[in-house]
Amino acid sequence: LEAVPVGLKRHRAVQGSLCELEVLACTELEKAYESEVRLITGRTHQVRIQFAALGAPLVGDSLYGSEAGAEPAAGAPTQKIAPGPDGTIGLQAWKLHVRAMGNSEGDSSAVYEAGSPWWRP
Repeated sequence: LEAVPVGLKRHRAVQGSLCELEVLACTELEKAYESEVRLITGRTHQVRIQFAALGAPLVGDSLYGSEAGAEPAAGAPTQKIAPGPDGTIGLQAWKLHVRAMGNSEGDSSAVYEAGSPWWRP
């Protein structure tokens, strides 16, 4: 397995729309890597599509991963890792910033954080 490089910025058209993300961190786990990604645009499936194009499909991703016959990048790992509980893939939003703009009291925002994902003990 190879890590996705930290600092990597990807620009790619996904289903006709420009999408952009940045890899902030990448940690090696027992059978995979865990990456922290900042979504600059919020396109449907953009993390799944862009990581598969790098040859680093998400754990258990049968739509865009190697299980679906996606063509990995040259020299990319092809190891398949089973999905998580209930067939879930290795993707979780751990923190969301939601901004509410244009209200009478000025701009406001809320932050929501998730618990630990299924792949962490």
